[in-house]
Amino acid sequence: MAATALSHGVRALGLWTVLAVPVVLARLFGLVEHVPWGATGLGLAALALAALCARRLPATALLLAAAPGLAFGTALFTADYGLALPVLAHLLGLRGGARQTAAACAALALAGAARVQWRAEDPVTSWLLLLAVLLFLVVFPWLAGRYRLQRRALFEAGWARAARLEEEQRSVAERAALRERARIAGEMHDALGHELSLLALRAGTLQVAADLPERHREAAAGLRAATADAVDRLHEIVGVLRAEEGGPGPAENDPEPPRVPDLRHLLGRTAASGLAVRVTAWPERPDAHTGLRHRVVREALTNAARYAPGAEVTVACVPGDGGTHLRVASGPGAVSGSGVEPEGGAAAGRAGSRLAGTEGGAAAGGPGVGTVSGMPDAGPAGAPVTGTEGEPGLRAARPPRPLAPKGGG
Repeated sequence: MAATALSHGVRALGLWTVLAVPVVLARLFGLVEHVPWGATGLGLAALALAALCARRLPATALLLAAAPGLAFGTALFTADYGLALPVLAHLLGLRGGARQTAAACAALALAGAARVQWRAEDPVTSWLLLLAVLLFLVVFPWLAGRYRLQRRALFEAGWARAARLEEEQRSVAERAALRERARIAGEMHDALGHELSLLALRAGTLQVAADLPERHREAAAGLRAATADAVDRLHEIVGVLRAEEGGPGPAENDPEPPRVPDLRHLLGRTAASGLAVRVTAWPERPDAHTGLRHRVVREALTNAARYAPGAEVTVACVPGDGGTHLRVASGPGAVSGSGVEPEGGAAAGRAGSRLAGTEGGAAAGGPGVGTVSGMPDAGPAGAPVTGTEGEPGLRAARPPRPLAPKGGG
């Protein structure tokens, strides 16, 4: 507080010095006549008060600066005090409000008019001089001050906008990083969950094998239960990541995986684990939504392996009204399943619903059946659909979190 007051005092002293120098020089070199030193002292005191008021009361400071010219000169102007008027008018434009400016200008005009009317020896010349003083020493400097004020405001607004844009860019980058982290976590969950489910399926096959000793079947049952627990734990971890990201899944513009997934490879691995899959219809050519369909089918197979092991799964993807329709269905499992059927239907699941919503479609399902419908057609109209019923090597399917029949409990 004291430092601020000292700074203001130093600035006021500097302003007074600038305004007082012309007065002292004019007095010393005899540029003014018939003005006693006492009157000069009063004029310097008025300038000192004006310098002190210039920051908080700029209109008052302008009137104080005009007082010596009104007292000693004609039409508000004298050679020694002529500098004070434009300087303080400029400060008024820089710091004063509209009402203060209007009041100060009106007071100056009335005082100058009264001075010309009652004491001027040459009224015409005095009136012209008064108008010139008001225009060039008051109005123009005031306009320059307003210009500086507006320029400063625009400058500060520009920096503030730049700071906001930088903050928004940082926020966008952080959100993009969170979305990418959630997307990668989802991909890890889908891939690892699928592999663990196939491992559990193989353990379930060993569990019911008649030619194994009882202790081996018990070990297989324990392995299957541990694998199911690992899948559940993986789902919980990924759920935490998605909750931190602030949304249920990938953002609209998140890119698909760079390479086109191979359905035959997926079905072959699933079939090798003992889960039979029959593909009745599938687009012949890959398109922009091939990765989405592949993930939905993979999730469906994961859920079928968990909740209905041993059941046959049927996959069909056909074009229809409003887009492509993907249907995954499974029968009752031969081995008791584990856990609770996922949200969104047996074959649709949480991820199937999430992915379908991302692409503008909808997911629905019931016991053992999941449907993702309304996915936009990405390829050319009438893209061929090839029936592959019973084709060797095509034995599995799933979405990023769908499929599960109730047959397995």
